[in-house]
Amino acid sequence: MLIGNATMEYCSYAIDLLKRYGESSFQAQLAVILNDKYKDGHKDEDFTNSAEAAKAILEELSKTAKEKSERTNKTIVQLSAVSLVRASK
Repeated sequence: MLIGNATMEYCSYAIDLLKRYGESSFQAQLAVILNDKYKDGHKDEDFTNSAEAAKAILEELSKTAKEKSERTNKTIVQLSAVSLVRASK
């Protein structure tokens, strides 16, 4: 059940970062980055700040997902080892 709970916690965290943190969410940063005023190539401080914030959010999600994946894989290996020991008895 720990894997399930950790997965749900990560999903909730990811949704918060992507949508629920208002102006600091990824969705808000994306709205700035994709604003029509930047189509001409002119990038101001708002654009740069939003691009950096969006990148940081994606890096954080990626890092956390990788950590969760590694932890899950370790748990699977441990459970497999226990299963093999029990099966050999």
